Amino acid sequence: MKSIAFIPARGGSKRFPKKNIAPLNGKPLLAWTIESAIDSEIFSKIVVSSDDEETLQLAEKFGQGKIVLHQRSRKLSGDKVTAAKVLGALLEELEEQGEVFDQCCLLLPTCPFRSAQDIRDAQKLLEPDDNAVISMKTSPTVPDFIFKVDQNLKAEPLVKNSRVLHGQTRSQDYPDMFYPNGAIYLAWTRSFLHEYSFYSQHFKILPMPEFRSVDIDIEEDLIYAHAIYERFLKPEED
Repeated sequence: MKSIAFIPARGGSKRFPKKNIAPLNGKPLLAWTIESAIDSEIFSKIVVSSDDEETLQLAEKFGQGKIVLHQRSRKLSGDKVTAAKVLGALLEELEEQGEVFDQCCLLLPTCPFRSAQDIRDAQKLLEPDDNAVISMKTSPTVPDFIFKVDQNLKAEPLVKNSRVLHGQTRSQDYPDMFYPNGAIYLAWTRSFLHEYSFYSQHFKILPMPEFRSVDIDIEEDLIYAHAIYERFLKPEED
């Protein structure tokens, strides 16, 4: 079985410029994901895609000779172009060249702490009757506790007939709920190409702990990631 890993790393970010190569404990953010993909040993091909030359150079430096660089076209470089769209275009291009993959995996470089074992666990979960496996973490908030407001700050529950309005205000009384942490999206390639999406009526989740679910979106998240590394992931000194 052939599997491809796709690591999208645009050079631009409006909220955090060059975030994909921001330093995190001695190496660029992108390097963490490259290393976990390589160490998982499940991929026939690992592709790092970017529209930025500096990003591609750093990817090559940390790729151990085991990755392929993908220079995005201008058409696929805008900030409104999704990673899934770029992956879909790449898969179709490779297929035209005779390279066909049974599974495709999207690994966002903004999630540095997903491990090689997490990736292997996702693959073990993906069975023939499933379309995809998506990594998630436990939600600290349930939908019943979320409100939207109008211009006068008048609150309206997001969930119609929210149980909170009927006195059920203990969060521990609600079942565990999950939302995507951005670390791993794995699918059968045929299923993914049907709609260029990992979401469907038939997907599983891979639960991951909070400390491995860090997702860097703004600069403050990077400060949090440093703290998480020091507390949970830093190797113990002899």
